[in-house]
Amino acid sequence: MFNSNYTFWEIFKSLSTLQLLFCLILTVVSIYSLLSATVILVRLRSLANRSKVEDVSSIQRSLDALHARSANLHQLIGATFYLFGFILFLTLPFAFITLDSSKVPGWTSIFQNLGFYFAFSANVFFVFLVLHSVQWFVSARVRAAALRFNAQNIT
Repeated sequence: MFNSNYTFWEIFKSLSTLQLLFCLILTVVSIYSLLSATVILVRLRSLANRSKVEDVSSIQRSLDALHARSANLHQLIGATFYLFGFILFLTLPFAFITLDSSKVPGWTSIFQNLGFYFAFSANVFFVFLVLHSVQWFVSARVRAAALRFNAQNIT
């Protein structure tokens, strides 16, 4: 099922410049997303400890800021996903270009090129799955904290 030609380094060596640029963008977005998610969770934890000391409006503003940051993170991941789709479909026709001089079409070369594109896409989709899962977890924690805070202030 898995071909040794589709290892990460083999895929990386056969990517176009535009795809390599996207890999750089995805790496930056991934690092930013994971750091931002960590900051949100740390601030949420410290906010839970301060909730007994501070006034209601200050805590509500902090929760709103964390919710906004989580929403921005969601938008960033979504925009990067759409950029990936654009780049994938922009570069996919190049998989059908072969430099074979024989009269027989280079079907094996075309299938090999498509295999690299599919393997690259599978790796990128896995990264998006991880980023989405992290953002989903953080967003759920922020919502749960807001619900807890609102329930405490009603009683």
